[in-house]
Amino acid sequence: MKLFLKILGASYLLTTIILCAGRCSGNVSAKQAAPRQQQSVTASSVTGDAAVGRAAPIRVVSGDPGMIIIGVAREFDVPSGAIYGIWMKESFGLASGWGSGPGWLSAEDQAGPGSECHAHYGAARCGRWWRALEVVCAQRRHDGSAVCDPRQVRTSYALAMGPTQILPTHLVKESADGSFAWTEYAVDLDGDGAVDPHSLPDALAVTAKLVRKYFDEERDWGRAVNRYYGSQTEGYFEGTSEVRGVADYWRQWCSVPGHCREEGGLLASN
Repeated sequence: MKLFLKILGASYLLTTIILCAGRCSGNVSAKQAAPRQQQSVTASSVTGDAAVGRAAPIRVVSGDPGMIIIGVAREFDVPSGAIYGIWMKESFGLASGWGSGPGWLSAEDQAGPGSECHAHYGAARCGRWWRALEVVCAQRRHDGSAVCDPRQVRTSYALAMGPTQILPTHLVKESADGSFAWTEYAVDLDGDGAVDPHSLPDALAVTAKLVRKYFDEERDWGRAVNRYYGSQTEGYFEGTSEVRGVADYWRQWCSVPGHCREEGGLLASN
């Protein structure tokens, strides 16, 4: 574990240089019509099985990312190396919030016409992601603070949020009548009253639940991890000659004695 903490500490140093872990400020373009306003909500006010307590069978208060990874991996029966690999692949080990690099874009801009989101996925899908993102951001924590401002939050061009790049619709589902409900993957693991993809405990738990679902359908961890990424799977798990894949980070994680036990065999079979 001491060796892991040294490795993780080095990753954080790199992360600090490349990404900002806080909520990066700056003017956000409003070139499209202003989206509809969302009322403030708490995790328990969205219909369905609220993530507080019920969908989160464990509660993690430790600030140690390694212990969080091990905890969610055991709880949701997912290889810890896969969770670590996705976290590193998606954000280079971002501790919370979002980054300031070129891959982190204004969510509001991506929801509007002429965006990369519209070009890749179409207006209807981007609109669904935006409305779900508004609901996620509008939550209030126990201390009264909002999860995020949708006009300031930065995401991928698919509006994926936080350290593990979670799609808003993986947390919130929208009914035909315009109402919203939590999905089965929404988890408030840190217990602050909100399902927050910018919180590392919440994000890692959601990721673990999604990967477990994909494995149950695919019966292969490599394909399950690629399913997490979505349609653009080339090199995501395996990596390429130029880009590290999840499998490489998984091996890094498992190089620490005691981290993986049986996971080495799992990785070798993919």
